[in-house]
Amino acid sequence: MSMWFQNYGIFLFNRSTDHEPQRVAPALETSLKSLNTDYLDAYLVHFPFRITQANEPLYYKKEWLVETWREMVKLKEKEKAHHIGVSNFSQKKLEMLMEEGEAPEINQSEIIGNFSRSASLSAAK
Repeated sequence: MSMWFQNYGIFLFNRSTDHEPQRVAPALETSLKSLNTDYLDAYLVHFPFRITQANEPLYYKKEWLVETWREMVKLKEKEKAHHIGVSNFSQKKLEMLMEEGEAPEINQSEIIGNFSRSASLSAAK
């Protein structure tokens, strides 16, 4: 295992774009192998929608988000990711996860020009 980045104070994180619960851990393992490490400092659920088929709209169900989040919590418990969080979640979707138990430690939010997620930032406090 090459942990050269620890000597330089680098914080390693990645985002999972695969929201099939059974694919969350394998996706992380692929990242770990690519980075030649045993863990990430942070692993985030990116973009809270599931893509099903080509030409179908993006959509989500609460149970999908919750199942995916439970898999993320397991990765933290196994110390594969020291911190877990979300990326680009609305306030409503963030609150869905917080109702289920362990709250995300990181809420990476998109802020571009006049577009911001101030409600989701407030919910995360």
